[in-house]
Amino acid sequence: MVVTTGGTYLVENYNLERRLNQFRLDAVFGKDPVFFTQSLGPFDKSYNRQELGPIFDRSPLILLRDERSRTHIRDLVKDLGKCHVVADAVFALADTDRIRKRLASSQPPASTGRVAISVRHWNYVSDGEGGMRRYLDSIREIATILVRDLGKEVTFVSTCQGVPEYAHDDSKTAQAIVAELDPEIASHVTVDASFHTPDQLMALVKGFDFVVATRMHMMIMSLCVGTPVLPIAYEFKTKEVAKRIGVDDVLLDIDTVTPEEAREKLGRFAGNLDRYRKTSLQAVLEEHASAMSATNLLAPLIAGRSADIARGVGQGGEQGASRLRDGKHENETDAVVEGKRQKDREQV
Repeated sequence: MVVTTGGTYLVENYNLERRLNQFRLDAVFGKDPVFFTQSLGPFDKSYNRQELGPIFDRSPLILLRDERSRTHIRDLVKDLGKCHVVADAVFALADTDRIRKRLASSQPPASTGRVAISVRHWNYVSDGEGGMRRYLDSIREIATILVRDLGKEVTFVSTCQGVPEYAHDDSKTAQAIVAELDPEIASHVTVDASFHTPDQLMALVKGFDFVVATRMHMMIMSLCVGTPVLPIAYEFKTKEVAKRIGVDDVLLDIDTVTPEEAREKLGRFAGNLDRYRKTSLQAVLEEHASAMSATNLLAPLIAGRSADIARGVGQGGEQGASRLRDGKHENETDAVVEGKRQKDREQV
């Protein structure tokens, strides 16, 4: 079995040829890929549509993070019944006990006086360098308001940083932002440039009043420990999550955000923080259940494959055992998980 774990790697911002070659290799070995929770499309290029159609048709199961992705492949898949919309897998990490306690409390949690911001460089922003400058200026405006008007200490931290082998380091973008802040603001702003495992990062964001998140998985991991999030979308996947957790009315879009819009939506979010917290955390419990439901969809495939393996062992007998002892086997029954670690994928 081959499970393609995705993220967002089948979108036409990127050249898909390397991904298509991986699927072709799967086919050579008779492996039909299972698509684990991910966002896909849209697919407007005729070549990509021609190549992906048969790949989707061979797949026994396609799990999508949002209805929009399902719409993107509706005319490429003959059997839509195998396409299911379930929450991003990271919602499975939600601390449901902590979240339920937050929701049950009649009082909001005590303020820590700290806010985290996650940023990233984005090659595909509208208006190119001018668009990126507009985004950076908007983040500076957010940081300035947090410090000057709301009395917060600000920490820049992200999911994609501190790994030399990885193509992106969000802390560099953060440092560029802080370098142009007024000195009296910058003295209350720090950049955490270290790598953090998911567990470490979730422990860290427990200490913030809220998070302003460009990275979608920074958004989700914060929500998983009960910390509310003001989202900034750079792809449709974040917009879809924002709708599901009830914060789409304050979502900022990297392609259109301005300092003025950032100021207005930050004010609205911070001024109604308890309401947004309750709405989003109630939704997180639903997203957690949805993410966990993927196991029920995968179980029949795994059970069927295990039965095939058992039959193969019974038929192979001593010959199969001998091949394993001698190392003369072709891993025909091994489960393979393809990690799509490509240049613009988010690390989780």
